[in-house]
Amino acid sequence: MQKQIFSRRFSRFFGILAVIAFFVPSMVSAQATTDYCTTSKTKVRPGSPVIYTLKNDNYYGTSIIDFSIDSTNQNANCGTPSVDSANNEITLTCVYYDEGSFTQGYTFQPPVSDTDAISYDCPSVIVESEYTDQCSVSDTSVEVGDTVTFTIPEDGTYTVYEFVDEENPIADCGSQNGNKLECEFTDEGTFKQRYWSRPNNYNTMWSCFDVTVSAATPDPSPSPTPTPDNEPEITNASASPNSFDPNKEDTNISFRLSDDANVSLYIYDGSRLIDTILNDVDLSSGYHDYDWDGRYSNGNIVEEGSYEFDLFVDNVNGVDREEGVIKVVYEEEDDDNNNTDQCAGFDDVPADSPDCDAIEYVKSIGAMTGTDSGDFEPNERLQRDQIAKIVLEAFDKFDSGRDYCDGRPFPDLSSRDWSYEYVCRARNLGIITGYKSGPNAGLFKPANEVSRVEFLAMVLRNKSFSPGSRNYFDAADRQWYSDYTAYSYRYQLFPGTNLGLNAPVKRIEVARILKELDDIGYL
Repeated sequence: MQKQIFSRRFSRFFGILAVIAFFVPSMVSAQATTDYCTTSKTKVRPGSPVIYTLKNDNYYGTSIIDFSIDSTNQNANCGTPSVDSANNEITLTCVYYDEGSFTQGYTFQPPVSDTDAISYDCPSVIVESEYTDQCSVSDTSVEVGDTVTFTIPEDGTYTVYEFVDEENPIADCGSQNGNKLECEFTDEGTFKQRYWSRPNNYNTMWSCFDVTVSAATPDPSPSPTPTPDNEPEITNASASPNSFDPNKEDTNISFRLSDDANVSLYIYDGSRLIDTILNDVDLSSGYHDYDWDGRYSNGNIVEEGSYEFDLFVDNVNGVDREEGVIKVVYEEEDDDNNNTDQCAGFDDVPADSPDCDAIEYVKSIGAMTGTDSGDFEPNERLQRDQIAKIVLEAFDKFDSGRDYCDGRPFPDLSSRDWSYEYVCRARNLGIITGYKSGPNAGLFKPANEVSRVEFLAMVLRNKSFSPGSRNYFDAADRQWYSDYTAYSYRYQLFPGTNLGLNAPVKRIEVARILKELDDIGYL
């Protein structure tokens, strides 16, 4: 009987020990794990939310009291814990806005009644800030003098805020244009561009891809100048206008060279040299022209009378020479109408000028508005970017309130250039193209002068036309320009039988042609 009692007591004792042994390992195991706490993510970007979830486990009467939010963590913003009684869980949302590794804690109440609550850790979260996939760069390896564009796409989550204006001595960055920034590099080195974004209501700094800038590749050594094959010959030497008033205009001396040669161009008053236009300058074969302003070499205006231009050329094979007469005639001014009788308000064009109708027309349509000084400058040559603007305005194909550029139209043109939007629009319409070959291949070269044949192509690409059956004597058949020049010959846009294909087009010529195109119904 005593044996049975002892046996029962012994069994009960070991049963209690077994229960305790069962609980104790469970408690020790809970301290060594994070099973009660789960996280939505363990690696995030700055500004991204992390959701922590605590689940009660009532198998042994476990009770989770609350999250123990670490108030010393200055790089996190955690909200208020939310209790979901239906699912027996507590959630906490934290936003980390700086890089590092962060651990969130929680308080756990063991099932033993006389045991204090214990704090445990949730899984660690790693926050990395050097993400670059939100920022694209047009090129990450460039040379000094190149320009790159940084672009931040707006995907609805990360709204573009602004690029960081850092001191970057190797770059010249313009103003931010929407979500784009252009930087031109002035020195070698590594360029780091950063920007602020606003994810989840917190400003966060991000990094773009680094750009490596190397020294500019030197231009290849120029090829030696070829020796001319023939002796030079001057043709078509003339001055226009031949009778001019230096107070109102210049005269233009033009000529054509058969071969490369050294060229000198002088102005004489009888046997006295009064001005030097060219002095032994190496020119290539083809058309050339130079202005004389009717002044002595010291800048004083010449007297009324007749003067001579002396054109001398030479190369290793021979020489040639041409002379011509230029008349200077000063028009009498009407004191009653002095400075008031002007064409279209231009100081340098009188109202009785035969070109006044053309000048008034181009001004009225906004194609040619003159200079800041109030002059029209009829004999000035025009550049490629100026022609792009003139043609677009003439055909009413430009709206100043629109953005026509989706990236840079040409590498040598940026948003800081006045003609940026005009060139984008003209290229989109096929009015202009870049250079196809040679040293300027792929470039636009906005400041290059426009020849007569180039101007005809740019203005006649806008509409279909019937070119006519005849052409200028100096315009070859079956060339890219043949239809344009034949149309010009049909309507005598450039009068005469020779066009002078490569002669630079002047402002007054453009005004005349646009007026003529309007008269015949092309515009």
